[in-house]
Amino acid sequence: MSISKRSTAELIGTFWRALGGCGSAVLSGAFPQLGIGFLGVAFAFGLTVLSMCYAIGHISGGHLNPAVFQGWAAQLWLFWLAPILGGAAAGLFYSWFLAE
Repeated sequence: MSISKRSTAELIGTFWRALGGCGSAVLSGAFPQLGIGFLGVAFAFGLTVLSMCYAIGHISGGHLNPAVFQGWAAQLWLFWLAPILGGAAAGLFYSWFLAE
């Protein structure tokens, strides 16, 4: 799947999560007489995330949160460094093992 399709899916999913979840929290605080309370806000977040995971999860993985991607990207250097260190360790092993 192309990066543009995955990015668009994440954009739509994050928009939906912010619209439904954060919107319910704002409306709950601004209009307490509506009576959705903490439980209603929790359900709003849960249902928006659930609906987007079903709708776009197969396209982008359904992260819907920039912090999830940033956490993954922060660990990405390990995936680059690990093969380099593994190859260097194998080279050192052979140089030690085959040393005359």
